[in-house]
Parts: sequence; structure tokens; C-alpha cells
Amino acid sequence: MNTFRVGDIVARKSYGMDIFFKILEIEDDKVMMKGLNYRLIADAPKDDLVLVPETLGNKEEIHLQSI
Repeated sequence: MNTFRVGDIVARKSYGMDIFFKILEIEDDKVMMKGLNYRLIADAPKDDLVLVPETLGNKEEIHLQSI
């Protein structure tokens, strides 16, 4: 299992890793996150999350801003 920290960029496996999130808060097995490219707040269990390399998160953010 991954060790997550506040500020990490993650994606949800159950949603096909369609949106990247930044972790805001971690409480036990639940993680609160905000969308990087969408005005969205979500929560997810830790085992549903995948850590996204920071460079990939930045590329996705730049791509979506240019649309």
C-alpha cells in the first residue's frame, strides 16, 4: 500500500484515474482531496488511490489549461 502525504497528487482507480487530485487531509483510511483541473472536492479510501508522479500531474494541468 502507498504511503500518502498531504500535498501529494493522486488519482482514483475506481474512476479510471480520470481526474488528478491534490490531497488536503488524511484521516485513518479516508483521504480528502481537491481536483487539480476541476472545481471538485472528493473523498476516497486510501486503497482506491494511486500516486501520480508530479511531472505527469503538471503536464496534465498545463494541457487542460490550454484547451
